[in-house]
Amino acid sequence: MGLQKKNVAETSVDESETVVTAVDETETNDVLEHETPQPEPDVSVPATATDHAPPAVATGGGAVVGQLAESGFTGLKIDWTSFPTIVLDNGDFCTAGGNTLDTLREIHVRLMQSRSRFVLRTNTDDDDDAELAYTYDMEELNTPDSELAIKVAKWREEGLDYTVKEYIEAVAVVEDDASQLNGEMVLLQIPPTARGRFSGYVTSNTLTGKGEPPAYITRCYAGAKVTKAKKPFVPWAFDYAG
Repeated sequence: MGLQKKNVAETSVDESETVVTAVDETETNDVLEHETPQPEPDVSVPATATDHAPPAVATGGGAVVGQLAESGFTGLKIDWTSFPTIVLDNGDFCTAGGNTLDTLREIHVRLMQSRSRFVLRTNTDDDDDAELAYTYDMEELNTPDSELAIKVAKWREEGLDYTVKEYIEAVAVVEDDASQLNGEMVLLQIPPTARGRFSGYVTSNTLTGKGEPPAYITRCYAGAKVTKAKKPFVPWAFDYAG
């Protein structure tokens, strides 16, 4: 079964690291009521050897791009447009372009790396009128000629304020015979509402001897609907799958 088109906002890209883009915001507006900030635990994660060394793609390709350059493939740069981006939209997994997956409610992957991705969104009464931009490094705001700084300066000139939300962008390889993406590298777009859950999941597995994320398969699935929120939503959830 192939990709099915789902009515999700398509991504408008400028082939650069910081772009104005329409991204899936299904969970980003959901702030749990009565949420009390908790101190972060001091957790030291022991290093664990694995047979699945991460390919260092989350920071522009790293060693892999360097290796390819030695073979004559120069000019390569890995960013969020390089691989299919997987989002959870109203409980269904789909690509950021709106194509639903054969496995709507869950997908099995091998996590390779992760990094923060910051989404800046103008505050408007109508969500359809909001403008968005993203960056992997908020220090770009301090570089006046960067695309991010120029865009934010334009917002300020127009009297617009904005909010910043931090996603986790996880690089993963799909290992799921039921998925049309089986064997492909993807980017999991994990929203702020699932950052703590994801962080706890990978940390717990390492501390309990299951190894670092590349050493095992992770089942990503649609969790139980959260109703005690300003906007009820279906969260990302994660299970160890061996």
